[in-house]
Amino acid sequence: MGRPPIPTYTVGMHHCIKCGKDKPVADFHPRNGKLSSPCKNCHRAKAREYIKNNRERKNTSTMAWRRSNPEAARAIYRRTYMKIHYGMTPEDYERMCKKQKGLCASCHEVPAGKGPNGKLHIDHIHGTKIVRELLCYGCNISLGFLRESLAKIDALAVYLRGHQNLAKTANSNLIPFSKVGGG
Repeated sequence: MGRPPIPTYTVGMHHCIKCGKDKPVADFHPRNGKLSSPCKNCHRAKAREYIKNNRERKNTSTMAWRRSNPEAARAIYRRTYMKIHYGMTPEDYERMCKKQKGLCASCHEVPAGKGPNGKLHIDHIHGTKIVRELLCYGCNISLGFLRESLAKIDALAVYLRGHQNLAKTANSNLIPFSKVGGG
């Protein structure tokens, strides 16, 4: 039979021991100053197979890690969520915040409140990862309730303009809302 042939290497290429193919160096994970033996695709397939066969063990270890590292788990979740839903990173978000000087792109106010109300929200075109700008909670939720319809937004503006002077001109004829039972 004899010895197997010695593989020849091309500059910028690396050999995967799993699939047996020569692939670009970018297709391999760096490990201890060298390149990993299996390519990224083969490594991913092996990891998926392990998780499939050891789901309960993997879930238990993941939950234990999350409980002992809540801040890191939250950061990973946030990074993953932003990447999947908006195609951006937390660093991109911070750059946008800085560019907008921490103000809502619509009302130009600093977000007020605690929790989700106290930060800027990512406004995007639904069904896509196209990000417009950052909005405060009130502007973001209002835009959602109006289904991003310019016709509804215009109609609401017309309605408000039409009633702008109502309180001033008809104060004596109106029953205050607090006496009607509104609080």
